[in-house]
Amino acid sequence: MLTGRMIEPGEIARAVLLLMPSVIGSTWGSTKAA
Repeated sequence: MLTGRMIEPGEIARAVLLLMPSVIGSTWGSTKAA
């Protein structure tokens, strides 16, 4: 847990950018399959 330190906006943006392709891929895959 990262309770001991502040979370910077840059870290959140980086995490979003890293997670976005997988989220888009999963949703796109489910829509194409349906």
